[in-house]
Amino acid sequence: MAREAARSAQCRSHLRQIGIAVHHYANLHDGVMPFHVGEGDLTDPSQSAVEALLPFCENNRAIFACPGDVGTREDSTPFFKSLGTSYKLEGRAFSQRFLPERIVMEYDKKTGTWKPKKKESKPWFVRRLEDHIQGYDTKKAAEGKELKPEDRVQSHQIQLARDLFEPWKAGEIKSFPLRGVFTVQPFHAGHMNVLFVDGHVVTVGSKTEWELLRGKDPNAKDDD
Repeated sequence: MAREAARSAQCRSHLRQIGIAVHHYANLHDGVMPFHVGEGDLTDPSQSAVEALLPFCENNRAIFACPGDVGTREDSTPFFKSLGTSYKLEGRAFSQRFLPERIVMEYDKKTGTWKPKKKESKPWFVRRLEDHIQGYDTKKAAEGKELKPEDRVQSHQIQLARDLFEPWKAGEIKSFPLRGVFTVQPFHAGHMNVLFVDGHVVTVGSKTEWELLRGKDPNAKDDD
């Protein structure tokens, strides 16, 4: 228990340093948030916002490695080695890189096979720190989508980075292009650490607590 507490404390320290690096980046780039491709589309670690943030954290890649990241039962290689980070960088907080329409192989959990799937293109989209401070999802607004309550929350409710897996998803089967198929194994026993855009870090132990922190209705259907 003492070792786990130490690992979790170090993880929270890493997340705080990531938050400081993001704010330094935004301050130097007229408020623009770093550009990022999420782990579900990542085909090269250089597409991650990690590369843009390194100059703002003394090029210390170690802060992107959670001490609880020991890979999975299938492969003990840490996700940090595969993705360049142990942390999920939240797409809605970062600027979005352009991705063309593409055919990808996705794992079908029902059949246990890989199947081709067409993914729509993603446009280049700039997000700004000020938008998060004001509590307005400019991307959804630009797309003409109806803004839900969680799209109108301010920076203290918008996650910036967190441990890659929620503890309540332990045992689920997932796949990433850079990792293949794997069984989810949370980095900490019974909780995850989360960094929000305003810079504070919290420890979350339940799905209900997580939904409330994000401004969502915990009783609503989970689309994730």
